[in-house]
Amino acid sequence: MAGLSLYGNTHTGMRRQENEDAFIAQPLWGSHLLLLAAIDGVGGYAGGAFAARLAKDAIAQYMKEPKGDILTMLKEAVVFANNSIAAERERQPNFADMCCVLTAAVTDTINQSVSYVHVGDSRLYRFSGDKLQKVTKDHSLVGMQEDAGEISEQEAMLHPQRNMILREIGSALHRVDDPGFLDFGTVPFLPGDQVLLCSDGLTDMLSGYQLQAVLQQPNEPDKKVEKLISMANEAGGQDNITVVIARHPISTRKQPINKKHKPVKEAVQPSQKIEEVSSKPRAGRNRALLLFSILGLILLGASGWIWFNNANGYPKKQDTTQKMVSVTPDSMKAVPDPAPLPYDTIRISKTLNAGEWQQLRDSLRSPIILLPVDSTKRKMAAISFAGTDSSLPSVLLKDIRIQQFDTGIISRPTISLTLNNVGFDAVKQPVITLRKR
Repeated sequence: MAGLSLYGNTHTGMRRQENEDAFIAQPLWGSHLLLLAAIDGVGGYAGGAFAARLAKDAIAQYMKEPKGDILTMLKEAVVFANNSIAAERERQPNFADMCCVLTAAVTDTINQSVSYVHVGDSRLYRFSGDKLQKVTKDHSLVGMQEDAGEISEQEAMLHPQRNMILREIGSALHRVDDPGFLDFGTVPFLPGDQVLLCSDGLTDMLSGYQLQAVLQQPNEPDKKVEKLISMANEAGGQDNITVVIARHPISTRKQPINKKHKPVKEAVQPSQKIEEVSSKPRAGRNRALLLFSILGLILLGASGWIWFNNANGYPKKQDTTQKMVSVTPDSMKAVPDPAPLPYDTIRISKTLNAGEWQQLRDSLRSPIILLPVDSTKRKMAAISFAGTDSSLPSVLLKDIRIQQFDTGIISRPTISLTLNNVGFDAVKQPVITLRKR
C-alpha cells in the first residue's frame, strides 16, 4: 500500500561483545499485512543469540502462509518458537539454559488493527494522535512494580534488579492455552499511527518522553530507528538494542469498507426520530408500567416496616464485621471490612518483602487473607522473597489465603519454599520463580 513504511535494525550496544537480539520486519501474504518482532536472547552469548535466531526463524516460517485468523496464528507461531527452543535445549547440553523474550505483532491496514503476542520484557508501543501508549506489560519484577505505581519510570530504568524476568520463551514446553504464558491482544492501527517494537536495551536507556519526541518527527521509520539506537548508545548502550517501527499511511482517499462492519446509514433528524417512536405504541407497555408500580409499593412497604421496628426499640442484628488492616509503605491503619471473614484480612498497597511479611505474621496469630488495597494494585505481587537479601535458604508459608492479585508469591531458585494451608483465589500466577537474564 502506498505510503506504508517499515524498518527494523539491531545494534550490539557499547558494552556487549556479541549481539543476542534479533528482529523481524517483513510483509506477509497480503500487501496490507506486516509481520514485526523484537527478540532478546537469554542464556549467555552463544546460547542467547542461538535462541533469538531460532525464535525468529520459527515465527517467520509459521506465518509464511495463512492458517486462520491473524491473532490465533501469531499465538501459535510464538508457541511453535517456544517449543523449538525447548527441544533444542534437550538436544544440545551446551545450550541447556538458553531462552529468549519477545514481542511479535502483525499490522493490518484494511482492518486497521495491530495483533500482538508478548512474553518477557521487550515492548510494543502505539503512537497515535501525538500520544505514546505502552501496550505490553513487562514480565519482570521491576516492570510489575512500575505498572503498579510502586516506582517511577526513572526508578525502574535504574533499578539493580531490572534484569530479573518472570516469563521467557523456550525454558519449557507450552501449549497455546497454557495460563500465565502468553499476553496477547489487538489494538487500533489508524491512518498516521506508528507502532514501535523494541528490546529492553532501548527502554533501559531512554524514557517514554524521549521515544515520543523521536516518533513525533516527520522523518521516515528508518531515520527514527537509527536515531533511537544512536540515542541509546549515547546514553550508555548497556545492552543490545533492537528497534522496529511501522507506520500506517495517511491517505486522503476513502478507506475500503471492512466487510465485518456495516456502512453508516444516513442520519435521522432528532424530531423525525421522536415522531417515529411515539407514533407506534408498543404492545404490553401499560402492563409493564402497572408491574413497576406494584413493585414500587411493595418496596415502600418493606422500608416502612424496617423503620418501624428500629424506631420502637426492637433489637438490631449484632455487627460481626471484622477489622481489616491496610498496609501502606509507611504505616498500618485499621479500617472496617465490609463483610465478616474467618481470617484476619490484610489489604496491602505494595508488595511485601520477606521482612515485612515476617513482621506481619508475628503480629497476628490468626490465619490471614491478603488482598490488594484497591483494583489499581492488582497487578503487583502479594509477597516477594526475591529481594536484595538472597540469603534465605528456606521459607515456610502457613495459614494464608492470597486473593485477587495477578501474582501471588515471587521466589528464587535458591530458596526452598514450603506452603502449608495456603490458598489462591482469583490469582493468575500463584507462585513464580525469578530467572536472572
